[in-house]
Amino acid sequence: GFQIGGEVTDTMIILKDYDAVEAFSSDTQITMGTELSLSFGPLGRSAETDLHAGDGGVCTVFSYAHSKGLFVGISLQAALMFTRNDVNTAFYGRPVPPREILMGSLSAPVEKAEPLYRVLRKIEQAYGAKGG
Repeated sequence: GFQIGGEVTDTMIILKDYDAVEAFSSDTQITMGTELSLSFGPLGRSAETDLHAGDGGVCTVFSYAHSKGLFVGISLQAALMFTRNDVNTAFYGRPVPPREILMGSLSAPVEKAEPLYRVLRKIEQAYGAKGG
């Protein structure tokens, strides 16, 4: 596809069912999909749908991204995705396979997750979300 520009992107990947979590749990995956992106300053948005295949199976994954920069593009793409075991080890203090993280088998170290919790509290306060 056609693409031009540069951007920094935060992406939320939506695993819609157990099969998607299983497929996403492998250490290496092949992904193919389509993406539509538009970014101008802090107002960037991106929507993507992909087919992921790995030793955990095959699934469709949807993602939504918020980006900053200057970028316009539409594309068909293919990529390899790898687990960053060094990052997981640094965060959890021991080697942790993706399956353990995605299945909720362990909890994040509170002190390392605090920046995320802070942001979530701000969002909750800003939008008036009520706990249930």
